Amino acid sequence: PIVMVYGILSFLAGYHLPKQQQYYQQQYREVSVMYPLFRFDPQMQEQEQVYPTIISTPTARSTQNPSATKPPLGFHRNPDEFANTVVDCFVDETCHIFYLHVQKTGGTDVQRRMWRLFPPRLESWCRCSSNIVDESQILLRRYFFKNVSEYCSAKFFSLEIDGRSFVDTVVPACMDYYQQQYPHNNTIINNNENNHTDLKQHRALLMTTYREPIQQTISQIHQKCNKNFAWRNQETKDACTECSYKGSKAFWDRQFANETNIVYTRIQEVATSHIPNTQVLMMDTADLHAFYQAVNHVGWSRGLLKRSHDESKNATTPTEYYFVPATGRANPEQTSRCNFGLTSEMIRKMRPSLGVYSNLTKWGYK
Repeated sequence: PIVMVYGILSFLAGYHLPKQQQYYQQQYREVSVMYPLFRFDPQMQEQEQVYPTIISTPTARSTQNPSATKPPLGFHRNPDEFANTVVDCFVDETCHIFYLHVQKTGGTDVQRRMWRLFPPRLESWCRCSSNIVDESQILLRRYFFKNVSEYCSAKFFSLEIDGRSFVDTVVPACMDYYQQQYPHNNTIINNNENNHTDLKQHRALLMTTYREPIQQTISQIHQKCNKNFAWRNQETKDACTECSYKGSKAFWDRQFANETNIVYTRIQEVATSHIPNTQVLMMDTADLHAFYQAVNHVGWSRGLLKRSHDESKNATTPTEYYFVPATGRANPEQTSRCNFGLTSEMIRKMRPSLGVYSNLTKWGYK
């Protein structure tokens, strides 16, 4: 009888979980499948972990033909090839850059510099911001799917959504758009020198930036606790005012440690996606300045840049591609109310995200 009562109470407790908490539990189950060595257990004990070099993604994308895509490219592994790939896309009218903006990874700076080169085509560009699949899908229906042609035909666009929605919804939608807009997904390119025409497929670079997970989590906490504080719910206000892990463990684990794990498994899904006519470009936030310099260097060496660039002029032609040095930080961090420090207990719970980061920085994905 005691076992039966316990089971009924457990069922009812699970049934009445808030919707967001049910979502998190589902994500944790998925992460546990992808990372069998990791447990989202509050009582997780210290133990040695071995991070696998390659972790396959259990989605329908993995069944697509990987030979139709180029392998993912990391800036830290080959900066020259990375910069040349980006510049090639700049000057190729059939190439587009889809940027997945992961929060607190330098995405605001990337957007600002890219949009200076390629201004947004929409006045009400989607300022979507969600790491949750359901919320991302709502935002995409509200903004992206009402203006698919404007997004997909742009040289560059950025969305701050979860990685799964990015590769499972946004990218296929644009590939379908190219198929419909350009028969057989081809554009006729005239070659006057040889007096013949070539068929060139529309393609996309799937670019995203990532950051060391502990730094990214601390930055997220400082963002939520020190900016737009009046908009936060009471639980967040109380925890941020106390600014102590010991006092609100459940809050910090749920809102940040576990959320970081979910974000990084989604980044992994982007890295391991195999979508025809796309190539994934991954870059650590620490390499952003070097990336801007590399692109400028490639442009100069290939005669695509003017060395004396007029910064008052928008660079929109193939002879003026240039990442103009930014003035000030795009989204400076604040610590006026809460200057949070992660504890070893909280860091242990972030091992899945640390495993993904280790793969990205040391071995890479195929």
